[in-house]
Order: sequence, then C-alpha cells, then structure tokens
Amino acid sequence: MVGECGRSRNGTTYNYYSCATRRREHACDKKSVRQDWIEPLVINSIRDLLSDDKNVEDIVEGIWQYYLTQRESQDQVKSLKKQLADVDRAINNIIKAIEAGIFNDATKTRMEELDAQRTALVAAIADFDLQRDMLLSKDKIRCFIEQFRDADLSRIELQKRLIDTFINSVYVYDDLIKINFNFQDGTKTVTLSEVDKANADAEADEKPSSVFVRCLPESTIF
Repeated sequence: MVGECGRSRNGTTYNYYSCATRRREHACDKKSVRQDWIEPLVINSIRDLLSDDKNVEDIVEGIWQYYLTQRESQDQVKSLKKQLADVDRAINNIIKAIEAGIFNDATKTRMEELDAQRTALVAAIADFDLQRDMLLSKDKIRCFIEQFRDADLSRIELQKRLIDTFINSVYVYDDLIKINFNFQDGTKTVTLSEVDKANADAEADEKPSSVFVRCLPESTIF
C-alpha cells in the first residue's frame, strides 16, 4: 500500500493508505484505510512485542544465531590464507628463476597475475579480520532492543526506526490486519473489533498525531 492524502471542501487534510495495484490496474477492491488508526496499531504491536520478555529473548537468540553463522566463515579465512601462501610460494619461485637469469614474456605475465591474486587475497582476508574485530554479544543485542521499551513512541523518527527494525510487512484485509515481524514465527493478527477500538481512540485524542503520510504524490510505508 502507498501513503496518500486528500482534502475535504473545508480544507481538512485526511491521510490514508490505498492499494497501489488498485490505483494502477484497478485490480483490487480494497478500500483505502485511515492513517490515524493503522499506524497506532502497528506501533502498539511493536510495543507489545517488546514488553514481553520471552519475545525479546527469542529475538536476541535469533540475532545471535545469525551472528554465529557469520563468524563460522573463519573456514573461508583459512582457505584464503592457504591460497595466499600458495601464491607467495609461486612468486618466490619466479623470483628465484629471474635471479637465475630466466626472464621472458611468460614469466612477466605470470608474475603480474600472481601479484593481482595476492592483492585480492590480502584485501579479502582484511575484510574478514575487520568483521571478526567487530565483536558482538547477547548483552549488546539485548541492550539495543530494550532501549525501545521506555522510549517516547510519539516521536515520528522513532516510529519509523521501529518499523524499519521490527516490521517485515503488514497485510490489510477487510476484517483483520496481519502484522509480520522480523523474526521467526513473528506474526500478529489484529481483528476488526481491535481496529474499531483504535479508530475510536484516535478520534477521541485531542492532540494532533504524528503522521508518516504527507501530501505527496506517493510514499511507500508498508
């Protein structure tokens, strides 16, 4: 869905989301949905997610396991270092041949090839070493996630950061909204009754709400 806005005859601005396929191809009958209830639902779902200690630990564990798979690339480092040693030996052999008076176009070409291989291998090993030095721990992951628990969720910048970090996708149906989070089995279904409640709460709120949708031709949010 894409973010849009419209104005009434009295100048009031309405922000909402509509199906891009419906606009382009007229192939979807899903009505537009109001920004002022779908966004609070998504943000509140993230808040609920992070308020549950088990959910936080599941997220921490998932990130940690992914990190470990990246660290297991040390086998690749060993392979690169072995290739580098082989190249160094080949270079030394050519140097010995040159010292013995054997130098021709083939020797020169081979030396240039080995120098290029060596440069590429050294750079690749350096990249792996840099990744290794950027050490991560479960405590650091947990600290990063828990910082959002007591944060001011009314800040628009924070809301966008939360969605970028934790939301994979949001599917809007006529009777429910399905929110998919960025971790295994992370799905929450919001029923129409919950949507109506959020809608009523938004209308009862006298303060102007922060919005993702602005009066632009098109801005993709979810």
